[in-house]
Amino acid sequence: MRAKIYKTRKIYAATILIILAAISILAANFLSAFGISALIIAVILGAILANSSKKSANLIARSGILAISTKQILRLGIVLYGFKISLDEALSIGYAGILSAFIIVFSSFIVGYFICRIFGIDKKLSVLISSGSSICGAAALMATQSIVKASPNA
Repeated sequence: MRAKIYKTRKIYAATILIILAAISILAANFLSAFGISALIIAVILGAILANSSKKSANLIARSGILAISTKQILRLGIVLYGFKISLDEALSIGYAGILSAFIIVFSSFIVGYFICRIFGIDKKLSVLISSGSSICGAAALMATQSIVKASPNA
């Protein structure tokens, strides 16, 4: 009986996340002229769901589906997104371009981290803010959150 309840929770949670993802993709296609990505729409929809339906948000969190989505699936998505850029494209900017990109990302991370620490922000949250700001935003922030084991409510 308990296994059936757990399985039902997983199916319900997965269904909600799939529906939110589909809505996000469709909305992003509709709003493509404004440059709004499906990721931003998904984050906004997730925030609306979490704040408007605590019951559904808790069910999704307890099911384990959210943990899988924010760890394995997100990391896979980031790796697959990286494959869109071929080695030839990366090398076409030359070693100086690669080096300058590295310096910009690394220095903005370090500066962001130290600014956060000056303002008394927790170390884990400082890493999250700095990675989100220096790398690529929400996707980097969510991937980093699981690595530094920061609270999702931070």
